Amino acid sequence: QTEIDSYDGAIAYLDEQLHRLFSALDAQRLLNRTLVIVTSDHGELFGEHGLFLHGQSLYEPLLTVPLVMSYPRRLPGGQRIRARVSLRDLPATVLDVIGVGQRTLFAGQSLAPYWSAAPVAERASEAVLSEVRRADWGKDWYPMVKGDMHSLMTDQHHYIRNGDGREELYALDVDPAETPDISTTEAGQILVQRFRTQLQAMLRT
Repeated sequence: QTEIDSYDGAIAYLDEQLHRLFSALDAQRLLNRTLVIVTSDHGELFGEHGLFLHGQSLYEPLLTVPLVMSYPRRLPGGQRIRARVSLRDLPATVLDVIGVGQRTLFAGQSLAPYWSAAPVAERASEAVLSEVRRADWGKDWYPMVKGDMHSLMTDQHHYIRNGDGREELYALDVDPAETPDISTTEAGQILVQRFRTQLQAMLRT
């Protein structure tokens, strides 16, 4: 609880600093013509799966972070989009929104279709790739000490491939806490094979 309280305090401090920044921009009449993006590079674990903090696993609380964007000139206000996306798409998105440069300079794709009239069914069904590199933290129960880890996440499922080759699968739509690993069930084995093939293809590109 002490760790959680400290984390909440840090968020409250950051919230106050963002308020000061936005107020200053507004006072200078710059806020309405400034692209503002608020996000995070990772979440934290506070005991889930017997782990704390970040950088040693790929469970959902570490991967799902806020992504808030504001730019009245180009972005519609008041929309909440529930699709899972990747932060690797932000550089291309910035260039698209401000209308400068070539989006093809970056590996990701613009997120603009999610708030425009363009169809996004195909992209919404894509799995989002996450990775963490092997590092020796001196704690042999951390998953990443066994090797590089990868995961693919959709709205329904979360597939994790550990550095030792062990695979995990969770049904996020009915089990957001990722409690039972369904990779060994009959249906789970079929999905694991699909995710395994998809991951191999993504890592080759």
